Amino acid sequence: MRLQDCINELGWDREIDEWGGSPEGFMDDAEMDAFVEDSTECLRQAGLRVDHKDPTVEELEVLYAMEVDGWRCIVAQGYDIPAPPSVEVFVEQSLDDSPAGEVNVWAPYIADVLVELPEQEYRDLLRKCPEPWLW
Repeated sequence: MRLQDCINELGWDREIDEWGGSPEGFMDDAEMDAFVEDSTECLRQAGLRVDHKDPTVEELEVLYAMEVDGWRCIVAQGYDIPAPPSVEVFVEQSLDDSPAGEVNVWAPYIADVLVELPEQEYRDLLRKCPEPWLW
């Protein structure tokens, strides 16, 4: 089930993003808390991880394969982005517990050339090459 369909079925008339958030403001904390509870349930129903535990090596290997597929699609659209490292390097980088910003984990969807795209062009690219979700 799509996240938007799920949140609509729960009675919400607002946009939900791929992380379970909403770009629209809330009237008060109670409304926001209710939305977070419902959006978390929608994420869970979609099979996305909501427990915020660190991924396992096996999950990272699956994510790596999905990211490589995304990289291939992005390159096929004509964008020049960095090639993937080996799966071993990807897993090692992903498991590194250095402070945020100090680890350089390969992620094709946030390559510099893509981050600098106009928003609509980036959204169009994501429709052609959806970013993978594992948890």
